[in-house]
Amino acid sequence: MNKPMYTMQHGIALFAALIALVVMTLSTISLVRAVDTSNLILGNMSFKNDTINASDVVIEQARSWIGTQSQATLNNNGTSGSGYYASADSSTGVNDSTTDFLGTKTSTTSDDVNWDGLCNNCGAVVAHYSNGGTLLNVNSMPAAYLIIRLCDQVGVTDFINHCRGAVTGSTDSTNIYYRIITRISGPRNTYSYAEAVVRTNQRVSWREMISL
Repeated sequence: MNKPMYTMQHGIALFAALIALVVMTLSTISLVRAVDTSNLILGNMSFKNDTINASDVVIEQARSWIGTQSQATLNNNGTSGSGYYASADSSTGVNDSTTDFLGTKTSTTSDDVNWDGLCNNCGAVVAHYSNGGTLLNVNSMPAAYLIIRLCDQVGVTDFINHCRGAVTGSTDSTNIYYRIITRISGPRNTYSYAEAVVRTNQRVSWREMISL
């Protein structure tokens, strides 16, 4: 009678167990990476929603500031740190041709906005980022804004011919368009920018510019 050939099966069970262990390990690694990616995406979405809400709050703060100023004040650039500029002219005002609002258009910082008072090499445009030394913040997120009157000259009072949004026959600045740009600072050196075009009594448009 022949003996069973057990020798041919030596090590097969161990080999199969090792393969199963490798497969389980790879599956676990893939699952952990998928969970980490999902958490990162959810965190980014949560941050985006938080900054959008914060931008809305800051835009309303800026619009409220416009409404409390006299016409004479709004005809000229604001004091340093007010974040208000009375012209969007391409040669003398604050606009996309002269100012790198997001700090991504050029390699130099000399045309960047000083959003927080900490940029020593930025240009002359300074945002409103504090009230009496107290930093602006919304839900513990540092915030800042710029207000730009959409007129082609500083000091102009002929709104019909020099300002966007002016209504024929109007002698005040109520209907003039103002561009508001906000920056919200988030965790891990992230920033969210938004802008709106407003009148003193209404919001005309709103859009998220970018999150960095």
